[in-house]
Amino acid sequence: METIRKREGLVCVCAECKNVYSFVGTVPAGSQPRITHGICPACAERLYGEIFRAGARADAEAAEAPGAPRPPSSARAG
Repeated sequence: METIRKREGLVCVCAECKNVYSFVGTVPAGSQPRITHGICPACAERLYGEIFRAGARADAEAAEAPGAPRPPSSARAG
């Protein structure tokens, strides 16, 4: 539960193109969202090409593997 509270109102901004590419949770009225940064998928593809695609393939293969750990149901809601 503490993890969910900490992520409430988290806005992810791409460090390259400056666009918001992810928003987690809700921002309660009268409060400010928390801002973080990373690289959006479009910029990751443009900047890192094959490295980005290889990582995405590896993630997909790991998720499809029998017995692969699944995120908690609350993390899959969206």
